[in-house]
Amino acid sequence: MAASVALATVVPDPQEVLEQHLGRLYLRSLKAGASPLDAPGTGLDRAAWAASLPKVVASGSMLFADGEGRTLLVRQSHRGSERTVWNAPGGGIEEGESPAQGARREALEEIGLDVLPGRLLMVDWCRRDGDRPPLAQYLYDGGTLSAEQIARIRLQPGEIAEYGFFDLEGARERLAPGAFGRLTRALAVRDGLEALQDLEDGLAR
Repeated sequence: MAASVALATVVPDPQEVLEQHLGRLYLRSLKAGASPLDAPGTGLDRAAWAASLPKVVASGSMLFADGEGRTLLVRQSHRGSERTVWNAPGGGIEEGESPAQGARREALEEIGLDVLPGRLLMVDWCRRDGDRPPLAQYLYDGGTLSAEQIARIRLQPGEIAEYGFFDLEGARERLAPGAFGRLTRALAVRDGLEALQDLEDGLAR
């Protein structure tokens, strides 16, 4: 998907984006009647104060393409419906990692390629059912893989069953609707058609 005009975008710091989401969540809780949190040193010790903060889980993924512009998707080995186990290489961020560091590590683990993440294409703040905390998903541009890089792809045993490069129709057939929507938005950003996507539950704010 080529763009005739590339739009200049300002890529915000991922930590700043996450803090803004947490701030909005905190303000909503106050409007709903929640009690304000004490700051450190004003009634709660630091550990208790930290434990009282809103919880959030974060993930980092990378968007790769081949020379024909098709998108790299991987199929998870764990059980699930056919349209929930396909996705871009990525996964949960570990303790002490930034979203970009987590995306790079996950790509290395899942497909055996160590690629420095490019610019941030999309952040999606996803509310989840039950007692699971919200999920902040970060998607970075992984660039176009060379034929030599593609030949070096090695799948993570027990985690990734297969991979493939797919055009939009092939991706639509494999991805859940929300994941496909995120993909199309990220592709538009990558190709210079839109600015960075700041989403909530897959929708533009």
